[in-house]
Amino acid sequence: IRHQMEKMDTQRQAEANYLRGRIFILLGQPEEAQAALDQAVKMAPSVGLYYHERGRLMLSRYRREYAAATQDAKRKGYREALEKLQKLRDSALADFKTSALAKQGLEPWEAAIANAVIKYYEGRPQEALQICASITDNRDPSLLKLAGQIYLELSWSEPANYADAVKHFRKAVDIFRSDAESRIGLADTYLQQVQHLDEKFLDLAMLNKAIEEYDVAIQLQDTVD
Repeated sequence: IRHQMEKMDTQRQAEANYLRGRIFILLGQPEEAQAALDQAVKMAPSVGLYYHERGRLMLSRYRREYAAATQDAKRKGYREALEKLQKLRDSALADFKTSALAKQGLEPWEAAIANAVIKYYEGRPQEALQICASITDNRDPSLLKLAGQIYLELSWSEPANYADAVKHFRKAVDIFRSDAESRIGLADTYLQQVQHLDEKFLDLAMLNKAIEEYDVAIQLQDTVD
């Protein structure tokens, strides 16, 4: 493949690296995906789609590492716990901002993802949620997962948002049942509710729901591997 790519012009090499990045994402290999997407961006800096895809990769890594980063949030404080993920957040935000301004623009649903991330990370969650609700694309559950993540993070201060987080992650699962990330988001929501409760009361039913969703996510990832 590399030998064939060397014979291509720069634009075609960039597209080939973008496609390689997409394949690595599907295979669950984020480091390889990022390396390929870095090359695509370097070769074709005017193509917003390449920044957008790399931003989505950073957002995916953020979501997958969220539960581990916030497991001691009750003790340390929620904001302090999220500092572990700040680099991924900043990288995603930078790429989505660039993608929104690139000469070669995005499809409406891609632009919606970029704009929603920008609004949310700039401290305007309700505007971000409005954008997520404005476009429904049954080909891709990204907006549903993003809305689920926003509601999940808002739940630390407003527990009533847990129901909306579950609803959006569940819709994402229904659209793309083989998407491990949607299952992880659903499991994270159940687990965070358990962590959020009074330590004297352990909701075993909720904990079992989290374990079940994590198990399904692991099985889906093993199938890809």
